[in-house]
Amino acid sequence: MKRFSKKISFAFALAMSLVIGNSTVQTFGNDSSNIVEINIVSINDFHGALVSSGPNDLNLGAPRLVQAVLDKVDSTPNTIVVAAGDMYFGTVLSNTFYGEPVSYMLNLMGITASAVGNHEFTWGVDQIPIWSEIEGAPFVTANIFERSTGARVDWAIPYIIKEIEGVNLGILGLTTNTDNAQTAHLEFRNPVEIAEMYVPILREQGADIVLLLTHLGSMQDSETGVITLEHDAVGLTLVEGIDAIITSHYHRAVAGELDGVPVVQALSDGRAFSVVNFVFNTYSNELLDASVSIDLLHERRQYIEENQEMIEILSRFELAPDEIIGETVFGIYHHSREELTVLGQWVSSLVQEETGADVAFTNAAGFRGSIQAGSVTRSDVFEALPFHNSIVVFEMTGSQIKDVFEHGIEGHDGMLQFAGIVVEHVPGADYGYKVQNMTFMNGEPVELHETYIVATSSFMAAGGNGFTMFADANLLTDDGSIRDLMEIAIEEAGIIEFVAPQVLIPVAAETPAVEYIALVVEYVVPATEYVTPAPVVEYVMPTPAVEYVTPTVVAAMPVVHLVQVGDTLFRIALNNNTTVASLASLNNISNPNRIFVGQTIILNSSN
Repeated sequence: MKRFSKKISFAFALAMSLVIGNSTVQTFGNDSSNIVEINIVSINDFHGALVSSGPNDLNLGAPRLVQAVLDKVDSTPNTIVVAAGDMYFGTVLSNTFYGEPVSYMLNLMGITASAVGNHEFTWGVDQIPIWSEIEGAPFVTANIFERSTGARVDWAIPYIIKEIEGVNLGILGLTTNTDNAQTAHLEFRNPVEIAEMYVPILREQGADIVLLLTHLGSMQDSETGVITLEHDAVGLTLVEGIDAIITSHYHRAVAGELDGVPVVQALSDGRAFSVVNFVFNTYSNELLDASVSIDLLHERRQYIEENQEMIEILSRFELAPDEIIGETVFGIYHHSREELTVLGQWVSSLVQEETGADVAFTNAAGFRGSIQAGSVTRSDVFEALPFHNSIVVFEMTGSQIKDVFEHGIEGHDGMLQFAGIVVEHVPGADYGYKVQNMTFMNGEPVELHETYIVATSSFMAAGGNGFTMFADANLLTDDGSIRDLMEIAIEEAGIIEFVAPQVLIPVAAETPAVEYIALVVEYVVPATEYVTPAPVVEYVMPTPAVEYVTPTVVAAMPVVHLVQVGDTLFRIALNNNTTVASLASLNNISNPNRIFVGQTIILNSSN
């Protein structure tokens, strides 16, 4: 089979005839009957987001997601649906029923195949065949083997070949390396090496097109559009014979090409789906075009109807009545992994206060939702932080703390969440050059050679998301549950009114100092010649004239406060005997969690 050339335009490839004078000569190879267009709709990292909390929730919920997918399938011929892993674990509803409501959702969509994600192992491997039976479709992964026997796992197949309008579409599955208690008996082999072995096999089996359906991470630079793959997948786009790659795992929006191969990923939680489009000429047996795109469903949710059959399916899965444990004033939000969020800072501050640590860290990927303003239930807490993580305390040097920030700020797995330290960083800088300055909330500097108390989650302590620097730290304690700590904090406070301080300060890169080296030239005077040394002339700088400036009389102005590092609107209000609501109204601040260093806050209308 011939692959398409980027130098040939698709419009030309679809030309139906050549016009010579008044006569038309048919070009049979590009006749419309020979052109087959295939679309693959993919959903990744759904994490059991079956129910939407309301119109402001970025998650659509299963009824709208199903309808959006079915609308695409019905409106576009030769369209199939696939899933790219991490579909089931993550919410109270899905977790209570071990992901089965998600399987019924995928069945309703008419899914063709699913990749295996790292969170498919949360309940062990026994659930995977059950999901596959409900969905009526296989799981595909070629790089997972039984450690004891070396045999490929029997609950998944490496690939499928599906015939669509005379075109054989090969779909090869690959999974990210997953190292935890549930996967100790499994071996995850290098995905690039496995692809190099299997792509020729798919071609030999008659695949006209080869699509990789993977649970492997990718990222895309928002300014340059450059795509990068997770460490183990680097080089995957160089494997001969791959026509497109569906990625996932990082919860990012990715759509473009790497090494000439289309790569796509569609956020998470059902907020979007991706589309891979192939155009194939069955006469010349040639792939004319391959492209990828993302449909950002959350941006048009108001125009998407709810699927009534999916609503009926969800009604079969009932939860016990939930318990209200408190309420929040502003809401505690975690809308993006790529930002330092209010929820991430609040939980980090709880961990810091509980342990008495100098600084506390949590990872962005550990949070899977927001706590909305108003009443808070135990389910809300669980869905915001579904993973059971204990609180681990270390002794670490300031240098090791800096390494945590260097790895976690703008990290591949999201923005590091933290409390206790103000960090000045250079956006977009390379590892080792991100952190320019670290100070504690009281203004004291973090000394690189001093030792401090650091608290974090058991996931990060074990090296999760690449935080390997904890392996060299001195372990003090490992006890308590972060999620339990959240519940207790809400119950004891009754009303949570947390305003996040600004602790991550973007700065410009420092200009490196220029080192001047004096060049010493030794001149040897001949012995026969006597040179009288020149007298030393002392140059005295003239005293500058002092210009007297008449002081300007300033009219009375309102009392203001200039926001400093570590300030919050709550703290400013407290120190000036006023309220957050009053300051927010006086300064037209719509979100009390958003104030910035250098911002002028009016404290009252006049002196």
